[in-house]
Amino acid sequence: MTGDTAKEGRGVRPGPQYATAQNSSSNATVPLTATW
Repeated sequence: MTGDTAKEGRGVRPGPQYATAQNSSSNATVPLTATW
């Protein structure tokens, strides 16, 4: 659920690390916290 919000927000915009987040929901939470 967190990954979906990141995609719509500024998750994919920051950089390539989000590309991995899209593939794995579990990893999505890790990069998200780094950006915030």
